[in-house]
Amino acid sequence: MGPALGQVLLAAAGQALRREATRRIGVAFRRRAYFKMAETLSKKAVELDRAMRLVERESAGEALKIARELSSGRFSAAQLALLSHPYRIGGHPPQDPAIINWQTGEFYRGWRVIGPRAAGGTLTTKLVNESPQARALERGTSRMIARPILIRIQERVQARRRTLYRAAIRRTLSR
Repeated sequence: MGPALGQVLLAAAGQALRREATRRIGVAFRRRAYFKMAETLSKKAVELDRAMRLVERESAGEALKIARELSSGRFSAAQLALLSHPYRIGGHPPQDPAIINWQTGEFYRGWRVIGPRAAGGTLTTKLVNESPQARALERGTSRMIARPILIRIQERVQARRRTLYRAAIRRTLSR
């Protein structure tokens, strides 16, 4: 084997070693990049979860405010009697049936927010009314129409809630 052939073999071996080293460095670099990316995504997931909980609390507060507003109707029991009990089946309510007139204040004070709670990969917040009248007002009775207060609350909160969610997602991911 002559010196020229030896140099060619050494050069070839050197190139092979450089390629292998470059490949290993590239793999290590990519692995570090993947770990860095995974770490960043994990942090973003935590930030996003925190942002979603804040949106849930804010929209629940808005829903509670609307519920109390709709539970503050101005007609007294005596006035409703003079109007021939307009919320009876077949009656003609003097205002949106979702508005519940203040009588004792028990229905107004019965509103509660439960949550937000994480379950099954979703975040859930509930607005409930724990007063004794709530079920009869929501479903109606054999003599009284159902009052769509929960539907009105949902209608009024839905668009704002969607806007809050989108803004929170945009804000979190752009940081």
